[in-house]
Amino acid sequence: MGYESPASFNYNHESRISETLFSSPSRSQSQTSENLPVKNSALKRALDGASERGSRKEVPEKGALEQEAAEQWGASLSQSGFEQPTLQHPFSHFLDRSSRAGENGKLVCVMWANNETGVINPIAEIARICHKHNALLHVDAVQAAGRMAINFAESGADSMAISSHKLGGLKGAGALFLKPSHFRQTMPLMPLFAGGGQEQGRRGGTPALPALVAFAAAAQAALSTLGEYHTHLRALRDALEQAAVKAGALVAGQQAERLVNTSSLVLAGKSGATQLMALDMLGVCVSAGAACSSGKVARSHVLEAMGYGPMAGCAIRVSLPWNVKKEEVAIFIERYKGMVQTFQKGGSHAAHLS
Repeated sequence: MGYESPASFNYNHESRISETLFSSPSRSQSQTSENLPVKNSALKRALDGASERGSRKEVPEKGALEQEAAEQWGASLSQSGFEQPTLQHPFSHFLDRSSRAGENGKLVCVMWANNETGVINPIAEIARICHKHNALLHVDAVQAAGRMAINFAESGADSMAISSHKLGGLKGAGALFLKPSHFRQTMPLMPLFAGGGQEQGRRGGTPALPALVAFAAAAQAALSTLGEYHTHLRALRDALEQAAVKAGALVAGQQAERLVNTSSLVLAGKSGATQLMALDMLGVCVSAGAACSSGKVARSHVLEAMGYGPMAGCAIRVSLPWNVKKEEVAIFIERYKGMVQTFQKGGSHAAHLS
């Protein structure tokens, strides 16, 4: 949303939310990087390599395609008599300033908690490494907010994003936290949508007030019930995972610190898509990989990076909602075990389990 303070609500609750939202001490921010999917040495090599390559001007393969399409669109506008737009990265002011100062502008983006495995990254340590190499750290905390205690001010991150829908609020609202020392007038952030002065000039257009009010209510509810949420869901997740392991599955990242609601179950020899369809026919909703890409059939790049090899395509993601009931988890366990037994007997049709 674009405010420096940890709140993005245009009404009287702003000060109260600023004082309370995510004010609980963050978990083990001083912990080592033992459970990092990408070790600190790898992060250091990546940052050093970025400096050598001048990564400020490089675009990843997918981004290159998007950039090319945007440039073609701009060229077509020019041919029609319109002024061709200038394509800039939102952090371009910082990157340009760093370059002029003799440094290569670098931006590192890290998830606070992975959305496939639930593994929690030590953000404070990552921030320290990034700053040592003159890099900005942006944290995607969408998966973590409301599911664990997070504190932006203490994390060391330069910016952080969260989303309303993950907290139980409406879709279409979110918040962007910015470190004031980086993003005031001397180093402004390029607006996502140009126009009026809304959101301190960072996003033009009338704010969606109903969605923001719902966002605030969801955030307050999540914060006030965080302890109860942890106790309730941890027990159900552990029971689910124990049953899956007994049936022959592996739990990705099981030994790492993880969110209490997320499980990545790996069943060797059966693709995630096959498992997804079998469970879907039994009335069980899971995803093959991240929930936001549940239709994909490719291997999980997350599990590949964790060393699962061919089994990276044999995982399903189970995410427990805040209001899940013990009886519902018991039904999942029963149907998951039945699915595995059918696979072991050579069956391929989930109807055999009904």
